[in-house]
Amino acid sequence: MISETTLASRTVIVTGAGQGIGEAVTEAIIEAGGNVLAADINADALASLATRFPREKLATTTGNVAD
Repeated sequence: MISETTLASRTVIVTGAGQGIGEAVTEAIIEAGGNVLAADINADALASLATRFPREKLATTTGNVAD
């Protein structure tokens, strides 16, 4: 479980945020009061994720962190 006091008003970068574990981590961080910069190579998955959270809690960027 992620502590609300640990993440309140902090920003976390999550790679692979468009699906799977990255998506679940993104949701948990936002629900705990944190902000997320979500990165993924799949722009459609990020767009879908962005519809579920307020813009002040989630920013997205498309790219490959392996490059």
